[in-house]
Amino acid sequence: MSSDSLVRISPAPAVSAMGTPDARRILLAAAEAMAAEPADGAHWRTRVVSGRLMLSPDARYVILRRSTREIWLARQEPGRDRWTGRYLGAEPATPEDVAAWQAAGSPATWRYPAGTAGPALVEAAPGEPRQGPHRVGWRDADGILTKHLVSWKALGTIPADPARLRAFLVEHIARENGAYIGRRMEADLRRACLEIIARLPVPPGVRASAYQILASLPGMRAEGKVTDPLGRTGQGLSYQVVQDGQVTRERLVIDPESGLPLAEESRRAARTADGRDVEVGSFTAYEEIGWTDDRPPTD
Repeated sequence: MSSDSLVRISPAPAVSAMGTPDARRILLAAAEAMAAEPADGAHWRTRVVSGRLMLSPDARYVILRRSTREIWLARQEPGRDRWTGRYLGAEPATPEDVAAWQAAGSPATWRYPAGTAGPALVEAAPGEPRQGPHRVGWRDADGILTKHLVSWKALGTIPADPARLRAFLVEHIARENGAYIGRRMEADLRRACLEIIARLPVPPGVRASAYQILASLPGMRAEGKVTDPLGRTGQGLSYQVVQDGQVTRERLVIDPESGLPLAEESRRAARTADGRDVEVGSFTAYEEIGWTDDRPPTD
């Protein structure tokens, strides 16, 4: 395949006629599809829409705030990485939330106490487009592999064989978090595999092996055909994460044609001030992932 064949995820990917397969079959099919993806180009380009569902400061309704970000990573031109992005605004999440928002006076801004996770001020109006140099590569403070700055050289040390990749990840996780076994290791293996599949420009064989490792882990449940936060159809795979006694439902949505992730979603139960049961959480929807010979925008 040509190096400029950037993967563009269509608004409504076709779903293969797989009946109602289990999670293992879906993940192994995704591994097979992923192995055929493009493997080269001048830039690794990702474009995501991120969203967060959060209770309003008075806890009377849920707000959905969204933003978009595109990153261009230049393999052959160090220091030439770029990013573009835009805050897309915020609004009540559901019709029930709209009614509660209107009863609260239809505010256009929401101010949160200092120390609250997320921004102190949330605005309904979208922001202006922005762009500039991107200086942190794949850095993600909450990541496993991406917790530290990742170099192109380091990416080349990630093995493609499933058994060797699993051993590499276990060693890396144990070095970062200390020796431990059982469910916590399984949870961190899952997180590391998702980082490889969705965030790192590794060869297709490495990403395919990450899917194979996911298929070997317990706890993932096939939901069948689902709709992601951008309205696209894919195969849903859900699992639970329990931390500090709180249960969070995680979901991965996969395009079965390419094996590419469409979205990662995280939801947990919450309750409004008047006792209404709601969900809060976050999502990352992947609009574009892959190699391209196109040039990034400049200032």
